[in-house]
Amino acid sequence: MRPDMVWGLGGKADRIGKRFQAPIYYGEPPPLQQVFVNGYRVFGVPIAPDVRGRARSGVTQPLSLQVKTILASIHPEHIAEMSYVPARENTMALNQSSNAVFIVPKPGVAFEPVRGSFIEEPPLPLREQTETSVDAAHYRERLLGVFDELSGLPIENAAVIDTVTGLRMFTSATGTVSLIYVPDGGSTLRIRKSGYESLLLSVTVSLRDTLPVTVTMLKSK
Repeated sequence: MRPDMVWGLGGKADRIGKRFQAPIYYGEPPPLQQVFVNGYRVFGVPIAPDVRGRARSGVTQPLSLQVKTILASIHPEHIAEMSYVPARENTMALNQSSNAVFIVPKPGVAFEPVRGSFIEEPPLPLREQTETSVDAAHYRERLLGVFDELSGLPIENAAVIDTVTGLRMFTSATGTVSLIYVPDGGSTLRIRKSGYESLLLSVTVSLRDTLPVTVTMLKSK
């Protein structure tokens, strides 16, 4: 950082008086007071133990412990741009933006208070996503197929009824129906079609049970 950021426009310590070991500024602005990252003021950050330790040992500059903690959490190699707005100026048109430093991280770098700056992890390619993450969006669409016992042909317009909720859907021309209306965990289904014997079927709907279910129906005698 430039000396005027650390010491203020008043200069180094030889231009700062002391009373009871505390610095007194004679008409000159104090050192840097605010830190902005990506246009947002960072404040309320807990003081880092190493920063507090250096302050107690006397190895420090006249910045507040809060400002030191925030700046120490930002890796220099993560910074794309850093600009300083002196005291008594407000060129950024933001509250408390005078006597402040504005930091813009490099692309791919994120910042969080306390955590500081870090490299964002790129999203995994689809092939590398876990089975759970892929199935999570589709397991509710488990399919049920209804076919003729003898001919193997699909049975259209067979009613598939959830015996718990009473909800029902009908099979398509391909003999299939989505079980999206069946609650998580599963239920018992009653399958009806005019001219066929009714069926009762227990099905499970979960992340581990996603394969299509196939049933066959016998024609009534």
